Amino acid sequence: MTIALNRFSAGLAALALVACSITLAACGDSEPEQRKAFMAFLQTRIVDRPGVHVPIANDEDIKAFGPYIAHYKVITDFVGDSKLTAMNKTMNDALPALRSFQDLIDKRAEVKVGGERLREAIKAADTRLAETEKARAALKQPDDLKKVYDAAFDKVITKPMQGFRETTPIALDIIDAAVKLADYMVAHRDTVKIVGTSPQATDRKTQEEVNALANALNANAPRMNEAQRRLRILLQGS
Repeated sequence: MTIALNRFSAGLAALALVACSITLAACGDSEPEQRKAFMAFLQTRIVDRPGVHVPIANDEDIKAFGPYIAHYKVITDFVGDSKLTAMNKTMNDALPALRSFQDLIDKRAEVKVGGERLREAIKAADTRLAETEKARAALKQPDDLKKVYDAAFDKVITKPMQGFRETTPIALDIIDAAVKLADYMVAHRDTVKIVGTSPQATDRKTQEEVNALANALNANAPRMNEAQRRLRILLQGS
């Protein structure tokens, strides 16, 4: 009977520790200091710094934050996700180097594949963001910590994702317009030739159609430049 009671007591002690960890209640005097340390880290290392920075928590930080390190892990797991790293590479590599209309014709298959990969990457990023926001919503935080944590989360996750969402549709518009122009020139190869650096048609109607497709492609350039400028300021702080 004594052994059974000892095991029962040990089980209650273990449950108490788990409850303390989950609720972050003031089990002892460490929680206020842990919360203060975590809040200071978020404020000074992320919120107050220009641009997007997600520092790695060192051993000292992990010890100082206590159970709150799990809250920081929600942020770092998203930023360090391998799928998002792949998405960034996909965005950079979505379009092959195109130096001429002939390049566009020759590489139109690569351009199409780039568009497909970009769409897949955006879906994967949105799925990962939804998972992260769900994990964030499940966190139990005192009001003072929640205010700072929300500011940090917004700066390094929410706003950058909004910036990517603004930029990627324009990139997809460029890809779609490029594919349409390339396909048209291939379909009309008997009447459209590359003369110098421009496509030239042998009849007025075809030339007007080529010009319209080329103008639709070029029209996206200012939009992309502006979106990239805003995203750069967001990520770099200038």
